[in-house]
This record gives sequence, structure tokens and C-alpha cells, in this order.
Amino acid sequence: MKKNFLDYILESKIKNIELATTMVSNKNDLSELKSFARIIKKKNISVKAMQSIFFNTNINIENKNFNKEFLQHMNKILKICRLFNCKTINLGSATLREFKNKRKVKFYMNNLRKNLSKFLKKNKNINLNIEPVYKIKNKKFLLADYTECISFVKNFSEKGIDWSVKNNNSPIVDHIK
Repeated sequence: MKKNFLDYILESKIKNIELATTMVSNKNDLSELKSFARIIKKKNISVKAMQSIFFNTNINIENKNFNKEFLQHMNKILKICRLFNCKTINLGSATLREFKNKRKVKFYMNNLRKNLSKFLKKNKNINLNIEPVYKIKNKKFLLADYTECISFVKNFSEKGIDWSVKNNNSPIVDHIK
């Protein structure tokens, strides 16, 4: 477990956090995360959302096995959410949503919608926030700005999905569907 992250939140007397699990365990090791969960529970620190959930993975919307990889990883994140009694997942994940083939954007968007829908139907107690991935020079992303995120959420049939806008990693707008 990375002690510097734990020390920081304890010293800062923070009581509510959005947790990027790789700040605690590089490989999302469940035993390290359980240990961290026990410590913060004793200190009355609550995890309000999981973030950076696809950090250090090679899962991408263009992968041949995207559907399987995505759902397996989301189920692992769900186990981690349960450790922390957390019901919200923030999906920023630039690498997951980066694409090169412009002709397949509609397919990728529908595929992402289908997989998110499948996950949320099975896990009705989880809320999912879609965060925009702001454009980076020469790169293309699904749901790259807040207008695309809002449109995606409005046209999404399942409950439990929302959008969130951040500025310099600080929430400035949160919206609940």
C-alpha cells in the first residue's frame, strides 16, 4: 500500500474521497485494498466514488475482445466498490475511449452504450458518472466534451447513469439523472 496517499488524507483530515484505487495499490490488489478500506473506515473516511478505474489497463473500445474485457474489469471494480461501500463509479478513462478509426465511431458509441447498459441492468445499486475526455492534440475520444456526455446520458435507457464535468480534477458540475 502506498503510505504517502494514506498519510496525505489522514493529515488533511479529509472525510469524503473519490478514490483512484491505483493510488493505494498499483495492481488493484484486493488484500492491499481491504487493508486500506479497514484503515479509512476506522478513521470515518467515506469513499464517495471510484475513479481512474481503467488506469494501467490496455482495455480500449477498438480491441477485438472489448466486450469481454470491459465487463470483466467492471466486475472487478464492482468488487472493489463493495469493499468501500461505494455506489458511484466515475468513468473518465481516456485510454478506454480513444479511437483511430473515424468511420466506426457510431459502432463504438453503440458498443459502449450496450456494455454500460448490460452492466447497469445487473447492478442497479451502482451509479455511473460519465466524465468528458477533453480533446488532446491529434487524438480522438468518444464522449470528448460535456455536450456529447449530456446527449449520451439523455439517450440512455437505463437508470443509474449520469454525467460529471471536472476542471483540473475538481468537480465543478455534477448532474443526476
